[in-house]
Amino acid sequence: MKKISIKRKSKKAVSGIIAVVLLIAITLTLGSVVYLWMKSFVKEATVKSGKNIELVCEDISFRASYASETKTFLINNYGNIPLSGMKIKVSKIGSFQTMDMSEFSEGGSFSLSSGKSLRIENIKSPNPLEDAISLTFIPVIRGKTQAGQIRDYVCPEGYGVESDL
Repeated sequence: MKKISIKRKSKKAVSGIIAVVLLIAITLTLGSVVYLWMKSFVKEATVKSGKNIELVCEDISFRASYASETKTFLINNYGNIPLSGMKIKVSKIGSFQTMDMSEFSEGGSFSLSSGKSLRIENIKSPNPLEDAISLTFIPVIRGKTQAGQIRDYVCPEGYGVESDL
């Protein structure tokens, strides 16, 4: 008579198919986490007039001045690019501060279409521009992302206009 031996499977190990499925799930999860993390380092391109918004700053043409006696700003946009805002770098002895132009306008907002001028008078007291040596007017322009979101872009300071006081 023959002896029949039955082999029992060990319950300690996971079957090969389940192991492969788990490895694939873990790999996909880690890949997604790395993708989302890396995506935060890359900004979505913003365009204006069909160009990358960083290149549009070269095409901006404006004049800006501040009369300390009358506490008046005068800004003239004689270019083809509308300005959606303006930053002002206030340089004092040993320090500087960057402010938004909307802090000086009554309505709290600032925009300047092509070919238009803007005059802001009677700056509030206390005047944050007291003791300033010079002002640099830095343009802000508005563009659209590829996803359709509207985003403001502050041009580099090199595209600003400096005004001595």
